[in-house]
Amino acid sequence: MSDRGCRVRGCTFASCQKTGRHHCSNCDNTDSDHFATDCPYGRGRHSIPSGGRHSPNNRHSSSREGSRQPKGRRVGCRVPGCYHANCLRTGHHYCKWCKDTDSAHFAADCHRKPGFSGEYPANTALAFSLPWPSFPFWSHYPSPQYSSPRSIQDILAHHATDEGRAKEPTDVTRLLSTLQSAMGGRGGSFHGVERVLTSTFIDETLPVLCGILSRGDSSFPLQPPSSHPHSTMEKKMTARQCFVLIGAGFLCLHQHGDGSLNFDRLFDNHTPSGMAKLQCFIHYLDVMARTIKQGNTAETERLVVFQALSSPEAGIHEWATSTAPLVDVRFVQGTQASIFDAPAIRGDFANAHIGGGTLGNGAVQEEILFSIEPECLVARHLFPRAMQPTEAFMIVGSKTFSKTSGYGRETLRFAGPVLDTATTRHVDGHPVLNKYIVAFDAVNFGEHRGDQQYDERCVLRELNKAHAALPLQWPIGRLGLRDG
Repeated sequence: MSDRGCRVRGCTFASCQKTGRHHCSNCDNTDSDHFATDCPYGRGRHSIPSGGRHSPNNRHSSSREGSRQPKGRRVGCRVPGCYHANCLRTGHHYCKWCKDTDSAHFAADCHRKPGFSGEYPANTALAFSLPWPSFPFWSHYPSPQYSSPRSIQDILAHHATDEGRAKEPTDVTRLLSTLQSAMGGRGGSFHGVERVLTSTFIDETLPVLCGILSRGDSSFPLQPPSSHPHSTMEKKMTARQCFVLIGAGFLCLHQHGDGSLNFDRLFDNHTPSGMAKLQCFIHYLDVMARTIKQGNTAETERLVVFQALSSPEAGIHEWATSTAPLVDVRFVQGTQASIFDAPAIRGDFANAHIGGGTLGNGAVQEEILFSIEPECLVARHLFPRAMQPTEAFMIVGSKTFSKTSGYGRETLRFAGPVLDTATTRHVDGHPVLNKYIVAFDAVNFGEHRGDQQYDERCVLRELNKAHAALPLQWPIGRLGLRDG
């Protein structure tokens, strides 16, 4: 008798204990990892509702021979819901758009189809759902409906190997969608990312990223930490940890919602600024992956410090009777370099949700800053909530990786790499760049609220916000403020 039994958790069948294998009567897999009741191809798990886009009554199916799914063992191609007679006879489905002779999707759902929008009807099988049991590697995965965190790590580990790594841009989009399906999501096309993928990213960066994520003990999707208003939380992150969080965002492995670092919305941003921001992030990932691969610990152990700043709310009397002196204001007119090289704190006139539209359609001051200094994005993960009226966020030590030209959605462009020449100091034995950002938001009075801007309540709100962002006693010493 076998000591291990079959691969199906909880199975006590005598035949499985004897042979070490489990036979699924639905997909006919003789070494199955699932019960027949959980089979992705059995009992209509992936079936389309009657009258749906892929039902036997529409153009994708036929009333000819094989128009009904045989009961019991699975026959036909790998496309869920396909009953084409030719597929039932040959076991293969041909997609006319991507030319895949063993396709897992209908041509109508192919990411290569002209004008494909990436949107799928509810309950429709996805173009890149987990493609098993055709390939031996995929047969080790549990089904997407019952996936475990370990299965995500298995997928990532496979793509970190020479055998499993991506070879072309379509392999990357296929990986993205497979990961989403394995986490129980709808998957998707992710075809927008293909336009900016480089050979360096595909051949070198992605295997490093997948390897690091596969060896971690995280559960996917990644959850943001709890963050409470006025907590004055401080978190020190190494450059390597920032790379892991941002890289997981590129692979859309974070929980969706407010504060998510997932790049899916940016992949769908087809404006020139969307491409520019993606190029900035891919350059950052390329540089950091190369640094990690080379074992440059002086760079990977560099710290970035994130801190929530808070101050008590002051009323009109407190402000009217304050005797604190005002500091001097000095205007500097010159090149961009003269502003960025000034020894001062940079002001990020931020969205209430830090990072704003960086991973969406935004392309102005904050979004540009977070694109050329991607480590700033980690603040979005650590503070997944809106700033409070007497709260601001501080970022110390974020590194500049790229430069841009233009401003706004139509003119912003990636202008290449840049060498950050900031000096360093040491905190807890780790290097920290002498660069400081304070992010604080203002009320958007907009077109129809301008008459409220100087109401007492609104003026107090802005004064208290500035006081929280620029306290008299900075933990980093007395520095001025500059607008980046």
